[in-house]
Amino acid sequence: MKIEDILQALPSKEDIASAIGREAPSSATGDMLTAFGIFGTGLILGAGLALLFAPKAGHEIRHDIAEKVNREIVKMVRRPDMVERLRRDGLVAETYSLDAFRKFIAAETARWKPMLIETGFAAH
Repeated sequence: MKIEDILQALPSKEDIASAIGREAPSSATGDMLTAFGIFGTGLILGAGLALLFAPKAGHEIRHDIAEKVNREIVKMVRRPDMVERLRRDGLVAETYSLDAFRKFIAAETARWKPMLIETGFAAH
């Protein structure tokens, strides 16, 4: 079963909001939080099952899970409807492979660390 099929079977945010007597959020941020909540639940369940049944070492399992999570997030933020929602909120999603993201974080850390230390925001 695909993630899209699972998401289609779930009640809409409007249905849930109506059931509890509230108004559903209408911003892209609210939609993203809902999507990440559903995605996170599936991720936790999937990760738990993978740890129980996978014959791989822990670091291999973590890498595989991170790769799968990254692929799903990239798929989600590249959907035309999500791109438009983000654009309406003034956001642009950047997508990276895991290795490219690690390199980006390392470069940004090296770039900003001296300034953070100088201003007292970071310990030496």
